[in-house]
Amino acid sequence: MFDGGRVIWCRVYENLKPESNRFQVTAHPYYPSFNFKTLDVYLYRETCDAVLFLRHVVKDGVTGFMNHRIRAVTFDLWNTLIEVVSYTEARVNALHEAAARAGFTGAVEAAAEAFRGSAAWYQREWRMRHVQVDSGARLDYMLGELGVELAPADRAALAEEFEDVFLRSPPPLKPGAFEAVTLLSPRYKLGVISDTGITPGRAMRRYFEDRGLMNHFTSLVFSDETGLCKPHPDVFRQALRELGAEPYEAVHVGDLLRTDIAGAKNAGMKAVWVRSPYQDGESDAEPDFIIDSLHELHRIIESLDR
Repeated sequence: MFDGGRVIWCRVYENLKPESNRFQVTAHPYYPSFNFKTLDVYLYRETCDAVLFLRHVVKDGVTGFMNHRIRAVTFDLWNTLIEVVSYTEARVNALHEAAARAGFTGAVEAAAEAFRGSAAWYQREWRMRHVQVDSGARLDYMLGELGVELAPADRAALAEEFEDVFLRSPPPLKPGAFEAVTLLSPRYKLGVISDTGITPGRAMRRYFEDRGLMNHFTSLVFSDETGLCKPHPDVFRQALRELGAEPYEAVHVGDLLRTDIAGAKNAGMKAVWVRSPYQDGESDAEPDFIIDSLHELHRIIESLDR
């Protein structure tokens, strides 16, 4: 295996660090090609978790580990499988109307400001702590900012309206998304790992069902259901468990370097970046592959699976 032109290796019994359960991988000066004599093992990475590595070698053998097959592909949702559509205006109007029925006399701009405040709270928690602020908490924040208390039935109706806005005017699939999913699903287990924002996972399941896509997915991991957002490693681990795949057997596809690519790489997966100018911050994460359309994905997955 080569990394930036270097053959990289590890002699497990020499380099294992018992105190940290990790071993270091260094450039081997003598082996120009694969050599599985004794315990000399070539690896992609500069560090590797020794316990996991040894478990894989015991399970698959060295050659099996190094020549693994791809078993699973996970996708981001917004701006990867589906187009980004804003429902802010409709939700602000619904909030203002519900508040007005409860006696609020302020302008719609006050509702818009409360909505923006809840979004800023969500963004802070997402970026800093990688946790989900659920739509119920955001709704309570908005009502608190407006000084409005709704009856339980009215609050439930407003929460349902926030969800129904998405279902009444659903976003289109991204070009190549339907083809990518239907081409890959007969051969690989597919999953979705999505930060849901204010549109919950149950609405996304309805979206998939309405388009005949639900049966193509084995795992659907939504942040409003886990309480965690990408790049938190637990959301990737949950998807891998549900897919029955090891990290080295899986590929994640997404558009955000900070969340999708960094999260997948930290979880030990391969990462395909669907190139997008709309990034939410700087990231030094480097994808394994870059594509401009999901039409290109099938070729890349097949190349990894040879």
